[in-house]
Amino acid sequence: MPKIKLIASDIDGTMLLEGGTSLSPEIFDYIQRLRERGILFFAASGRPYGNLQRLFAPVKEQIGYLCENGCFSFYHDRLLHRERMDRELGQDIIRAVLQKDGAEVMVAGLMKEYIQPKDPDFYHYLNDVVDYDVEVVPDLLNIGEEYMKVSIYEKEGVGDGRYWRDLFGSRCAVVTSGRIWMDTMPHSVNKGSALARVLRELDISPQECLAIGDNENDREMLKLVGYPASVQSAKPAIRAIARLETDTVGHLFQKILSGGEEGL
Repeated sequence: MPKIKLIASDIDGTMLLEGGTSLSPEIFDYIQRLRERGILFFAASGRPYGNLQRLFAPVKEQIGYLCENGCFSFYHDRLLHRERMDRELGQDIIRAVLQKDGAEVMVAGLMKEYIQPKDPDFYHYLNDVVDYDVEVVPDLLNIGEEYMKVSIYEKEGVGDGRYWRDLFGSRCAVVTSGRIWMDTMPHSVNKGSALARVLRELDISPQECLAIGDNENDREMLKLVGYPASVQSAKPAIRAIARLETDTVGHLFQKILSGGEEGL
């Protein structure tokens, strides 16, 4: 059985359960102890880099980051890779979201998110609740930065996402990223493709990696690794991929620290 050298975990719905906004202090202790055992930790999320650094503040210099559902990755403050969306496609998505009642759009840049809110509560939610680095602009079609990911927010829930997949699924990846978010990215971009690039950079085999997730945007990451895991609250299709299941990520970390691969 290959030794685990890297753990990549989704955040919302996986490390943060039931709408949680902060990680328990014991998680940081586990991450430090795993590192002492030679196991690296990467946060793999649809969230942006700055927000993830604040979320993992006590260990932020010790971990790596797969940000914006795989659009770019950082390790030791070094940008390992960055993806870009076709600008015409990004603008078509932005126009469609701006025209749909109840929907808001957010465009990911490298260090900040750009919004053109219809409802002031959208800015409040991003800035004050989830703590994103967000800039309000008069026209998302004319921001100076290249588009990486265009996200769709629906306060009442995105459902199964079929509406947006029917519109744009032939032109890009369209994945649910929680109950109220959908992310659109180039077809080749996902957490799995980003993790594969990180593993090549660090000379680690996918068989030496454990990944944990709960939602459709974790699928490719789980299928890549030797140790795919899910939380019990994960979507059924994601639980079906996983070889391992846990009630919390902390308990899974405990098992690895107490028994290694044999304890899983």
